[in-house]
Amino acid sequence: MFEFFIGKKYHKTKKSLSFINVINKISVVGIAIGVATLIVVLSVFNGFREISTTLMTEGEPHLTVQTANDSEDISKYLKKSEFVDLFYKFEEGKVLFGNEEHFEIMNLILIEDSIFRSKQLIYNKLSEYDTIFYGGNLAISFYSAIEMNLQVRDFVQITSFESLENSALTFSIPDITTLQIRNIYFSRNASLFKNYIFASSNLASEIFPDRNRNTQSIAVFLINLENANEFKNQLSAKFPDANIKTWNDNHAQILNVMKIEAFFAYLLLSLIIAVAAFNILTSLTMSVQIKKKDIAILRSLGVTRKGIRNIFLFEGLLNGIKGTSWGFLLGLAIYFVQKYFQVYKLDSSKYILDAMPVSISFWDLPAIVLMSVFLSFISSYYPAKKASLTNIIESIKWE
Repeated sequence: MFEFFIGKKYHKTKKSLSFINVINKISVVGIAIGVATLIVVLSVFNGFREISTTLMTEGEPHLTVQTANDSEDISKYLKKSEFVDLFYKFEEGKVLFGNEEHFEIMNLILIEDSIFRSKQLIYNKLSEYDTIFYGGNLAISFYSAIEMNLQVRDFVQITSFESLENSALTFSIPDITTLQIRNIYFSRNASLFKNYIFASSNLASEIFPDRNRNTQSIAVFLINLENANEFKNQLSAKFPDANIKTWNDNHAQILNVMKIEAFFAYLLLSLIIAVAAFNILTSLTMSVQIKKKDIAILRSLGVTRKGIRNIFLFEGLLNGIKGTSWGFLLGLAIYFVQKYFQVYKLDSSKYILDAMPVSISFWDLPAIVLMSVFLSFISSYYPAKKASLTNIIESIKWE
C-alpha cells in the first residue's frame, strides 16, 4: 500500500520544517500523557471499586431468597449447586437492644448456632464464650461493645418493634427477652458492623412471637460473588415464585454511582488526548500547505484524491499511534510499580489500606487505545481531506 509508505516518509519531516517537527513532538507527548493518565486513574477507580465491593459483601449474603412454598426444594438445590459455598435460613427484624444505661435500634438476625461458628462465615471474632449460659447465644459488633460499654458475659435486653407496636395499641407491657453476650465480632462492612446483632434461631418464637412464618428467608454465600447474577437467573428459572435478590441489587445505587464516576473521569481525561490531537490537526494542515507541489505531482502521476487523503491520514495517525503506544507502556509501568511495590502509601492509622489500590479492567485498555486512535483519526481527517482537494494547476503553474 504505497499511501502508507509515502505517509511514513512525510511523517519524518525535513529539518527545514523544524517548527512542524516541534508541534508533532508536542502532540505525541500530549497523547502519551493523556493515555498514561487514563490508565492510571481508571486503575485507581477500579482498585477502590474492588475494595468497596469486598467491604460491602463481607459477612453479607451474596443472595437472599424469600419463598413461601419451596423452602425445602430450594435447600436441596443449593446443596447440590457447584456455585454455593454456604447457605442458611434466617429471620430478621428491628429491635430495641441494650441495658439499663444505653439502648440502640438494631437489626437482629436469627441464625443457627452452628452457622455462626462456621469458618465460611466471614466474621473475625474478637472474643467468644463457649460455656452454656442463660438466655441463648448473642453476638454483637466491636463497635456496639465500645459504644455501649459491653463485654462478653454481660446481659442485655431485646424488644422487637412488633412487640412495641402491639404494646402501644393494647396499652400493655412489651415482651422483653434477656440474653447474654457470647460473641464480639469485627467486620469491615460498615453497615454490618454498626447496625447488626446476631442471635440463635431458637429464640425466634420468643423475640418475634406474633410473626407469620409462612415465608422463609435463605441467605446464600457463593464461592465467587461475581457469579451472583448468573446463579440468580438459574434459581429464578427453577423457582419462579421465589423472591431473589443479589448483593448487586442491594447496593445498586452506590455501584451505579461508582460506574458513573469512572465513566465521566474517562470522558474528562480524554480531553487531554483531544487537546494533544488538536496539535496533529495544526501540524498536518501546515504540512499540507508546504507539500502542495508534491501533492500536485502525485496527482499528475495518477494518484487518486482518495490516495492523497490516505497519505495524510496515515501521516497523522502515525503520530497518534506513536503517542498512544508510549502512553500505554508508561501507564502500565506506573500501574505495575504501584501494584507490586506500593510506592504511593496511605496512612494505615486513618485508612483501612496501607497503599493506593489499583486494578486494571480488561475492557479499560482497549477503550483507552480506541479513544486515542479515534481522536487522532478525527484530527487528521480534515487536513487530509483538504489535501485531496488540492488544485493541480494552481499548485504547479509557477514551478
